[in-house]
Amino acid sequence: QDELSGFFAAETQHIHQLYNDEVGFDFFNQVPEYKQKANKTATIIAGSPLEDWWAKQGNDFAFKFEGIIRQGLLDGQQTSQMISDVKHLMNTSRRHAETLVITAVAKVADNAHQALRDENLDILAGEKHLSTLDTRTSTVCQLRDGLMWDLDKKPIDHDVPYQRPPLHPRCRSILQLVTKSWKELGIDAEEMPSSTRASQDGPVSEQINYENWLKSKSPEQQDQVLGKGKADLWRRGVITFADMLDQSGRPLTLKQLSVKLENGLLDTEQSLNQTTIELLDDLKAYNIEYRPVQMLSSQLSSDDIIAKLAGGDETKGSCASLALSYIGNRIGLDVTDYRGGKSCDFFSYKRNVKMLFSAKGVIAKEFEVLREAKGAADILNSELVLDREYYLSAGRHAAIVRRSNGGLEYLELQSKDKNGWMPFNKYGSVIKTLNKRFGCRLSPEKYSLKRKIQLAEVDSFKSAKQDLKEVLGYLNTAEDKQKKGVLGEEK
Repeated sequence: QDELSGFFAAETQHIHQLYNDEVGFDFFNQVPEYKQKANKTATIIAGSPLEDWWAKQGNDFAFKFEGIIRQGLLDGQQTSQMISDVKHLMNTSRRHAETLVITAVAKVADNAHQALRDENLDILAGEKHLSTLDTRTSTVCQLRDGLMWDLDKKPIDHDVPYQRPPLHPRCRSILQLVTKSWKELGIDAEEMPSSTRASQDGPVSEQINYENWLKSKSPEQQDQVLGKGKADLWRRGVITFADMLDQSGRPLTLKQLSVKLENGLLDTEQSLNQTTIELLDDLKAYNIEYRPVQMLSSQLSSDDIIAKLAGGDETKGSCASLALSYIGNRIGLDVTDYRGGKSCDFFSYKRNVKMLFSAKGVIAKEFEVLREAKGAADILNSELVLDREYYLSAGRHAAIVRRSNGGLEYLELQSKDKNGWMPFNKYGSVIKTLNKRFGCRLSPEKYSLKRKIQLAEVDSFKSAKQDLKEVLGYLNTAEDKQKKGVLGEEK
């Protein structure tokens, strides 16, 4: 055990440095040396997913195995060398030896992670499960990815019980430490910008969890990951990732899911987010007419949706509600806009749209910038992923935007002449287009007031389809009552 504390100390220092590098200065406290030496939890077998298996092998085998792992870690050996030593000791296959070694190392590394957490409770908000974004990730880790627990190990916005990795043999997941915001810490500073996380396709936004990542894959890949039966139910919105775990956090089989569906034990009409309920109350208070939104009978292409929605704007300006209508159609909702009036006014306020963006699963960000046009241009250049669509609200305009092989583009839906995808250099450059079409200021506001810019990933609204379906009922407009045509114009 004393030998193992040497690796425990090195691993704790490594994790400590990783977190401080991410912040940019010495923010996390290091685990004191006396605690490292006294630590008796840096175990290899006890508490691991293979503990029961080891109990059947006898103490002698377990002792020798721990010796190989301890010495290998202390000597900085390659994993391949430890695997060879274990293979020889156990007289087993290389695959089995790999499983034993990888799981043991993960257990010790997690103990180091836990020690760093315990030493920094004053600056932490909780822990987030982080799984590997590839097709080899286990079902239990897929379904837990992105879930958070507070420092008392209580679930945050879900009911999956707390559990530390490794969750199974060869587990690659970790519990990532989540810091409090600067505001929560009493520090007057700009919040740290969101970072990225690795995936098999390259870096993606840290806000993307496994479910969101899988939505960007082909049906064939989704079938491979979830199995055809579960994947079909998931694609049709009958179940979510949250439905695929039981109350103990164990994955449900397709048969178990089917029984729950037959007995009405799954809430197929997802419960609404609290902020969505508040938003609906506000809409009712405005006495805005509600027109129910139906599901599309078949999925529409981007061109189909543009033809359905676009036209010269004869309202005061329906850019935000049009963009939301586009999102609705994109995720399978049959909705049209150009209602005008109080509905148009309501959705023109960033605050109201932001409440909708709080729905579970929606990937959205709000930025504050001094130079509005340049700040928006920087956000577009840094945040937009190739061939992924986003809702952008900047200046006095809102639109769907994307990065295609041809560059940055925005979706025009309010012209009486030409609608569709437009290049962001239409007026000479991205900044000039943001100034001319979006109304973004080129110079800072008086008194250096910051301007807000909203960005939300269109595809992520699939996770909040029920929320969006209810809200869009307050802008959904009958075809013969749409205020668009040749007398309208871009606004």
